[in-house]
Amino acid sequence: MSLIDKISSIMTKKSTENKLIKEKMSRIIELSEEIQKKARWWYCAAGKPVSHEKLEEWKKKYNISLPSEYIDILTVANGFTVDYSSTVGYFRIESFDTERDLEQCFTVNQLNMLKKKIPFKSCFGWINHHCLYFDVFSGQVFIEYERCKYQPVKDLAEEVLEPVIKHLEKELANSEKYRLLLEESRNNPLRPMYDRLLEFAGDGPLPKMNIVLEPPADEEALCRWEAENGMKLPQEYRNWVKISNGSEFGHKFILSLDALRKGYKLDPIDGVEYVILAGLTGCFDYLVFNSQTGEYAVYTEDFELEESAGFEEEIFEDAFEYMEEHMEEE
Repeated sequence: MSLIDKISSIMTKKSTENKLIKEKMSRIIELSEEIQKKARWWYCAAGKPVSHEKLEEWKKKYNISLPSEYIDILTVANGFTVDYSSTVGYFRIESFDTERDLEQCFTVNQLNMLKKKIPFKSCFGWINHHCLYFDVFSGQVFIEYERCKYQPVKDLAEEVLEPVIKHLEKELANSEKYRLLLEESRNNPLRPMYDRLLEFAGDGPLPKMNIVLEPPADEEALCRWEAENGMKLPQEYRNWVKISNGSEFGHKFILSLDALRKGYKLDPIDGVEYVILAGLTGCFDYLVFNSQTGEYAVYTEDFELEESAGFEEEIFEDAFEYMEEHMEEE
């Protein structure tokens, strides 16, 4: 094969890859918007596309190797997020401002590394809570599956975008089931708490504040968890999971059944096993329950157990007060 033929073959392959990335990114946006119409707990937002020419000009001006895949995505949506939460995001691509200079894009330490031609990785998004990075000199894309352990991405369309599409297609298929479960929860004693959280979140494409309300679980899932773990879950927690199986709001979080399954348990205290159900102050103080009696307790940052006022009182009253103050400040 002649040199011209080789170059032509490479260019043809690259053009096909670029087209595939744009098609898959467009499909992700389409699915996300469709899910959001059917499922109130989903949020998504896509920025206006940026031109390929402007991105290439920025690259040449500052001699930074933006990945061609990242550029292709930006020409479809300059910034994108989809998830139950806009701050975490199942899938997120950072926006890129071609008017920014290097000082606005990188930290002082990174700027010094650029001057010394020392390679480093810059984050441009994440998928399923794993950060996406690119090497600023080579343009190679990486996924950080473990802290500071970077796995090269050989095919972004198949390794990153295709799993997102499959996940969203699955969620879309489940959306009707979740909707029916929510309809059934109208008489749930904790339903007023859920509705109030929706009021705080607002009706926009993204929540007004960090509120995560994942879809509900059914009675079968609850019974399966109890059978697998040999213990009965407290009734109030069961009620909440039937509305939202995993939640975060107002510096509080309520763990999902999957999170409980992964072992959110304390070391036995006086021979009794306690299971963490919720975080009360972000990093410290947890609402736990006695696996034998089902009674609640608060496990403090001093590693001590204190009496609990109850599920609803410990979680919602303080959270609503915090969110009301936060909205007044804004």
